[in-house]
Amino acid sequence: MNYTTLNNGVQMPTIGFGVFQIRDATTTQRVVEEAIEVGYRLIDTAEAYVGKSVPGGCRHHTIRRAFRNKPLTETDKVINRHIAKVRCRVEHVFGFIETSMKGSICRAIGKARAKTNVTLTNLLYNICRFEQIKRLGLLSRA
Repeated sequence: MNYTTLNNGVQMPTIGFGVFQIRDATTTQRVVEEAIEVGYRLIDTAEAYVGKSVPGGCRHHTIRRAFRNKPLTETDKVINRHIAKVRCRVEHVFGFIETSMKGSICRAIGKARAKTNVTLTNLLYNICRFEQIKRLGLLSRA
């Protein structure tokens, strides 16, 4: 299996395993355990559990929503707040790239060129964000 090494040294698989079409929780748990044994570490199961119970050892990472005559509990509100903080940080980057940098579409022939394009886009975002933090006075002085 091929891996990509992240900036923090963690290796992330380049190929993931999706189980969104499996409807039975027991089968999903068995298939995910087998995928982990084989070596998969990126497993997408989000759609399979929307509004359903989660197999043992798994956690929801989807926003809870209220329904008519059934408002959100305080626990659901706390979970939503936690998920929203992470989601906001991720979506801020993509939103900036889409609006200020004219999109994230990469047209390149070859994996190396595409990787270079993504790397330069991320570098440019980091430079713009650093300038914004500096301009707003949010940079802590060492």
